[in-house]
Amino acid sequence: MPPSKIGDILDIIRNGPRLAMNIPARPPVPKDGLDAMRAALGGSPREMLASRDGFAVYGDAASVLALAPDMARLAELDRWGVIATAPGDDCDFVSRFFAPAAGIPEDPVTGSAHCTLVPY
Repeated sequence: MPPSKIGDILDIIRNGPRLAMNIPARPPVPKDGLDAMRAALGGSPREMLASRDGFAVYGDAASVLALAPDMARLAELDRWGVIATAPGDDCDFVSRFFAPAAGIPEDPVTGSAHCTLVPY
C-alpha cells in the first residue's frame, strides 16, 4: 500500500559534536491475516507482527540472510514494506527491508524501518 507521501520532515539538532534526530516510534503489534506475508517471505519466522510495515521475526541472523522472498507476492500485500529481523550474532539485531510495490525490491539501509525495529 504505497503512502500518499514519500516521507516526513524530521528535525535534526546539534548535540555537541554530534547530530541527533528524533524519529517516530511505530511498535509492531500482533495482527491476524499475515499468512500471505509469511508465504511471500519464506523461511520459518517465529513471530509475525505489523505496524505500517509487516514485521517478521526469525530465530537467527542466518535465517534472515538466507531469505529469497517472492517479490511479486510481497508487492501484493497491503503494507508499505516488510521488515525481516532476528537477533544478531555480534550485534543487537540484523534486518532486511523489502518494498517492491514502491519500486524498492530491497533497501539495505532503510531508516524508516528503525521506527519499528527500535521499539521492538
